[in-house]
Amino acid sequence: MAKTAYVTARVEKKLKTDAEKVLKSVGVKASDALTMFYKQVVIQQGLPFDVCARSHVPNAETRRALREARDPKKIKTMKS
Repeated sequence: MAKTAYVTARVEKKLKTDAEKVLKSVGVKASDALTMFYKQVVIQQGLPFDVCARSHVPNAETRRALREARDPKKIKTMKS
């Protein structure tokens, strides 16, 4: 019995290219990334990330405000 199995999936070409570029930059092959994903699905008994509607993703202005709010250099203190 084979220790590995083939997985075939169709994804948008640009998505595949962009994802492989990111994976290459961190030294991970696409097949290894898929194996990691599958292992996490088994461990967590579900998707290893939250799935939400696009409307819940902060826009550029909100992301900038969140970054500024987390920046310790921009925190202002008040005397009490």
